Amino acid sequence: MDLIICFDQFCIKNGYLLQRICEEIVSELSQGRPLRDGTVYVMPKDKCPQCSRVSDSTYAIFLHCPQDQTGLQYAYQFAHEFCHWLIGGDLSGRMVGLYWLEETVCEVASLYCLSRLREKWSVLDPTYPPCLVDKYLEWALSDGRPAAPLPLTGYIESHRGELYTPLYHRDLYSQMALALLPFFLRNPSLWTLLPHFGCLKDYDRPSDWLYTVRTSAPSELLPLCATLEVLVLGDPLPLHH
Repeated sequence: MDLIICFDQFCIKNGYLLQRICEEIVSELSQGRPLRDGTVYVMPKDKCPQCSRVSDSTYAIFLHCPQDQTGLQYAYQFAHEFCHWLIGGDLSGRMVGLYWLEETVCEVASLYCLSRLREKWSVLDPTYPPCLVDKYLEWALSDGRPAAPLPLTGYIESHRGELYTPLYHRDLYSQMALALLPFFLRNPSLWTLLPHFGCLKDYDRPSDWLYTVRTSAPSELLPLCATLEVLVLGDPLPLHH
């Protein structure tokens, strides 16, 4: 994968900061595994952030951070959109099927990467106090409080009417993301499942989607599949679904 930053004029004070932030996030979410071929352009946008497919091998990640002078909002948005790219769904913006579950995982990616970058921020931007990084992280985490109960299946059922409608319910995604975040922080290898997620919009039931993830993932990742199944369903799926 080639990552090309296409900001003619950086909004943040250090012109190289965004490049370093994006590279750190790519490293965190790829977990050292090879990425598929393709070129990803990172560009500014005058509206909400988005990840789009331009062609079979070209993609665009649009970021909208007009007031950000620190790079933290760039990090939050890029982690979310790069997570969409790693999953590799249709990137159409359609709000069907389990689109809300993909949004939840991408919200986990934002919170995870902010948490991980906090440890490196004094190197990324020595001029910005870590206490202010902590303040931003606290703000980001506050959107998900109180966290959804685990496993997620009961929460999903209780909010089914909202989740399965073509409306964006960021508050619900944030609550589920906050519940999942500690498990990704303790076991970063869970991110290696992303390329096996497929198009979540093609599924209506989390169990059907999780079974497909299990059957597409290599054998060494099956314990991670079981962990994800327990987090969402409460139990690992049987060997034959």
